[in-house]
Amino acid sequence: DRALESPWRGCEAYHLYLLTQRHLYDGLFEQAMKCALRLSEYEDILDTQTIYSLIALTTYYDKFFQQCSKAFIKLEASPEVTEDMREKCSDLALRIFTRNPP
Repeated sequence: DRALESPWRGCEAYHLYLLTQRHLYDGLFEQAMKCALRLSEYEDILDTQTIYSLIALTTYYDKFFQQCSKAFIKLEASPEVTEDMREKCSDLALRIFTRNPP
């Protein structure tokens, strides 16, 4: 069981999540993006929508549109994301990537 192998893993996940939020709100987009990308290692702890929404947001602000596109693809393909949210993601992705090709 992974929880027994690394009891601090959950703490690491939430620390990175909070650090991403802090950097994002402070306007430190590169640091926020780096932290958000690391969150993908914690899909067993944090939900897909939380992780990839943050990745999409931070990579958009840091103008890494290829990574942003991958995050949107992950959101649209995830069974955890509701149909309504998938549609919103699809519409937003279309608006973003018609102006900024990945």
